[in-house]
Amino acid sequence: MAKKIIFFLFFIKYLCCHNVIGQVTIDTVTIQEKKYIHHHLVADHNTQNKDFFTSTEFLENITSGQIQQNTPGGLQTFLHHGLGNRHLSVLWQGINIQSVINGSYDLSLIPIDLMSNVSFYSTGNPALQGNNSFAGAIDIQNDNQMITNNKIFASIGSLQNYLVGLNLNKKMKKVRISLGGDLAYDKNVFSYKYNGVTDKRTPTNLFKQNLLFDITWFTSKNQVLKANVWFQHANRHIPVSVSSAPTDQRQTDQNLRTQISHLYYFRNKKLETSISYMNEKLNFFTPAIRSLSTVNSVIYTSQLSETKSQKWFTGVTFRRDGASPNFYTSFKTRNTLLLSGAYKMNWSKNLTTNLSLRQDHVDKKWMPLSWNVHTAYRNTTLTISGNYNLPGFNDLYWPVGGNINLKTEKSTQAELKTEINSDNWVFRLATYAHVVHDWIQWLPQSNGLFSPENQKKVFSRGLDFSVTKKVPFNNFIFEPIIQCNLNKTTAIDHYFDPTLIGKQLIYVPKLKAKIALNAKFKNQQALLSYDFTGTRYDVPDQSMQLRPIHLLHLSYQINRNNWNYILQFNNVLDLPYQVTRFYPMPGINLSLKVIHNIL
Repeated sequence: MAKKIIFFLFFIKYLCCHNVIGQVTIDTVTIQEKKYIHHHLVADHNTQNKDFFTSTEFLENITSGQIQQNTPGGLQTFLHHGLGNRHLSVLWQGINIQSVINGSYDLSLIPIDLMSNVSFYSTGNPALQGNNSFAGAIDIQNDNQMITNNKIFASIGSLQNYLVGLNLNKKMKKVRISLGGDLAYDKNVFSYKYNGVTDKRTPTNLFKQNLLFDITWFTSKNQVLKANVWFQHANRHIPVSVSSAPTDQRQTDQNLRTQISHLYYFRNKKLETSISYMNEKLNFFTPAIRSLSTVNSVIYTSQLSETKSQKWFTGVTFRRDGASPNFYTSFKTRNTLLLSGAYKMNWSKNLTTNLSLRQDHVDKKWMPLSWNVHTAYRNTTLTISGNYNLPGFNDLYWPVGGNINLKTEKSTQAELKTEINSDNWVFRLATYAHVVHDWIQWLPQSNGLFSPENQKKVFSRGLDFSVTKKVPFNNFIFEPIIQCNLNKTTAIDHYFDPTLIGKQLIYVPKLKAKIALNAKFKNQQALLSYDFTGTRYDVPDQSMQLRPIHLLHLSYQINRNNWNYILQFNNVLDLPYQVTRFYPMPGINLSLKVIHNIL
């Protein structure tokens, strides 16, 4: 009876939001599984075997997107293929952690140094990633089956930024335990020039801490129990622009995310069920404002997948989000029932098609069908998707300006990718097109207040290109890298101001490029990188624009006796630049990272 109760409680999870395929080997002690959270999709970028410490370092390697932030240590979002931050799924253990209130997650809070793997997918699979994956997905995994060593690490930087942390792992016959934690204090102190005057930037004084705990228990040869916990706290000042009068702005984030899952293996099938709970608090303070917000989310999911030929899966998810900001007039909830599945068709040895479908029922209303068709022929793939994005609670219920009549954003997108390998050369080419109907944007009204409107139909199209080659020379290995992204994202229909049709959306560069040279010699490695971001408009009518950004970075790494030392010089040319107008970024700065692998 107890086993039946456990099965029932967990029987609501892994469908649209989690691991669906595995190469499974079952023996008398453990179940070894290689997991793919996005089914047939292959990650475009990941952190495996790379010494990333921060989300900024990870995102800077994705040339097809644009990091958006006012200042180091401030709110960090990512605009990919010209689409907004609200269109990017951010997944932890398969659960979307984008806020139901504002549709956003501060990417600077991701503790990449603690995670077993962080991956970026340029094309979304809505059946797995959720309803807002127009611009792809960031997948955050902490899985003790993927961690092979213990380590302690630390970093120090000239911006007066400090970090210490550790990862500890214990593998026993039937139990694996991981414990990780970090503490960071980022002052982000630097000087800048504005109107010919040199001044010091207001520090962020960002204090961050993360604690992760994971346990996997192989209870028998065909079943596994897992538990994942992630506690996060951040406290910081928010500097105003250099054109504004100084004011004391503070923000505190405190997040608790937990998940318990159960895997049961039949002969050719896998049943995975889980319960997830998230409590997220965001407090914003100024001398005149005290904004407090709490969101509680409970997610029940169950998924059944075929493991022998990895041909199909099906599942169901129920999610309840409840928000209680002190600026709302009442408690707000959203209840979502999700049904989804996928089927793989093998046309020949080299030609396959994966079909994924997802149907959501939100607050007693059927949402548009989400779907994904992914066809692969050798190293070439074509992905076509349809998806939707709900307005956030602030869009609907903001006390002064909220619009409860907003329509759901809907998208259709396609991406064609190919990869050519020849004589140590690797060429990657991707072309894409996205059409988003009823794009939501906050606009000034006749009363002087801002309110969200379904403003326009947006068309994003472009080209991603990269080429690399490994060149051995004596004991050296040289690797030149060229990456380029061309993008045009415009309104092709505008419901309020037709003069904006055909104009590039604000803060979206038409051209981004990277040229780098990586050199390896035995246990040493050096990287020289030049990053270019083209002109960006910061007002819709293109009457004002930000100058192009030129950044030169240099890093040197040496590995010796289980110690890794990484020295980085950022913005070597000490050039002034702004990601957002009136918010200067640092000039030349350096950081030293140390990693000690404990055997």
